[in-house]
Amino acid sequence: MAAADESAIADMKHRAGDILREKDIVSFPTRIDTEIYCPGNRLLSRQKLDLPKDAIIAVTTGRIHWAKGWSFLMDSFKLFLENFPKALLIFIGDGAEREALEAKALALGLNKNVIIAGYQSPPAIAAYLQAADLFVMGSFKEGWSTVLVEALACHLPIVSTRFSSADAIVCQNVNGFVVDRDPIIFSKAMVSALDLPGVGKYTDSVIDRYALKNLASDLLKVWPLIKKVTL
Repeated sequence: MAAADESAIADMKHRAGDILREKDIVSFPTRIDTEIYCPGNRLLSRQKLDLPKDAIIAVTTGRIHWAKGWSFLMDSFKLFLENFPKALLIFIGDGAEREALEAKALALGLNKNVIIAGYQSPPAIAAYLQAADLFVMGSFKEGWSTVLVEALACHLPIVSTRFSSADAIVCQNVNGFVVDRDPIIFSKAMVSALDLPGVGKYTDSVIDRYALKNLASDLLKVWPLIKKVTL
């Protein structure tokens, strides 16, 4: 089993050559606690976090590191502000490049529109997601992205750059967009994602495959030896 999408598994088998050529590798996503990550009341969540009730809020989660594409997100968000001048971009997480992020926000005149929430517990992350209108991710490379699934579970539309698992989690033009690394394209996708009508319905149709509560039964489906021993 591998926590990767089918294309990533195929690439891994190709690079491994004869070692994995004849092996069956099943895509098995990492799981999240859907008791924590779930839809919530947006206004109540904003009150709890002292966030404005009338602003468009985009959230991203992860280390503040160049590989997560924070600089690209800032460039895209600046263009997004042309449509929504009071919008906020919230970074949930911390990292060695926090000061660089803060400096870029100041240089772009975004210091009043960018919030760095720092490290947060899972319930607090869920509260930010429940308060948001949109989840964005600008990574250059990822494994199976747990944070995309957390955003999915909270019924957020997603706009992401293309990396392993993004196309598996985001259904194009249904619960979001996976786009090329171009700030203009990305910012336009952010605007379009706000109007997607079927995000919640799509989530409800797929979320069980990512739910921690189904881990044991899903393991038994793909690992017959466990089932035999258990029975």
